[in-house]
Amino acid sequence: MGTLGMACLQTSTIPALWQAIRTGESAPISTLLLITLGMVFCIIQEYHAKLWAYVIGSTVTIVGHIAIIVVVLHR
Repeated sequence: MGTLGMACLQTSTIPALWQAIRTGESAPISTLLLITLGMVFCIIQEYHAKLWAYVIGSTVTIVGHIAIIVVVLHR
């Protein structure tokens, strides 16, 4: 169950990324920045707890959010 939840959370940025690339529309930048900041705090905790699968998943999510932020700011 935990793995499924993690997969849902970590892949949630993929549809938003494709939408941002195709249409230029996305979530408000403040939402993206706050989620990214929250993920940075999560990754710090996961790193200290040596939860490597979570660190990898959080890193993927952060990269996805950064890509969305770049698309939103670029348009």
